[in-house]
Amino acid sequence: MGTLWIIAASAAAVPAVLAAVLFLMYKRIFRGFSPVDTGSLGGGVFAVRDRYVNLYLIENCAGGFTAVDAGISPESVGRELAALGISPEAVTAVFLTHSDFDHTGGLSLFSRAEVFLAEEEMRMIDGTTARGPGKRNSVPGPVTSLPAGTVLERDGLTVSVVPCPGHTPGSVSYLIKGSLLFTGDSISLKDGKARPFVRFFNMNNTAQRESMARLAGLDGVGAVFTGHYGMVRNSLKC
Repeated sequence: MGTLWIIAASAAAVPAVLAAVLFLMYKRIFRGFSPVDTGSLGGGVFAVRDRYVNLYLIENCAGGFTAVDAGISPESVGRELAALGISPEAVTAVFLTHSDFDHTGGLSLFSRAEVFLAEEEMRMIDGTTARGPGKRNSVPGPVTSLPAGTVLERDGLTVSVVPCPGHTPGSVSYLIKGSLLFTGDSISLKDGKARPFVRFFNMNNTAQRESMARLAGLDGVGAVFTGHYGMVRNSLKC
């Protein structure tokens, strides 16, 4: 009876031990993130920090702002925008790099903006592809899908959609104004050089390395802006 009790107790403890290990692992990963603080980055680009992630605002030539990603929560993003003196109503478009919650959670704040998501990423929110066991991504409100390779003019800005599968199947980067590259979670940065994003969070690490090579081959990139690792000026180096 004593042996059986020990076995049963040990089995019951497994979920708790696993949860503790996962918690410590997540904590270590998040400590490694290095988003830039809320503020102007020059050239009409503003960083907005929501805890461990950045979204970015780019001044439109026709007035207002275009956002890349939307942060974690409307409350925290709203406070950061207020610190910049920018109204959420001034954001006319939001281009999502992918559909994970830390890039979409603040979308409801931008009630006047059209929201764009890569066509391939739509399967992450329509139930076709799960983000993980029992986990599905979602995006609140209507979304306009963008085929890979699309180049569009929006409020005086040229936006090119660069496919970057790996972190999620439909992850993309956006090349805006021909020189500003916004990568979401398609790369990390260390000492000004591109590195793969955290493997644990990627759905296909091989595909992500191929996407990194695609980004490194882009011409005319003057600055690179990531979701969790800040930004670097000049061309992207792997």
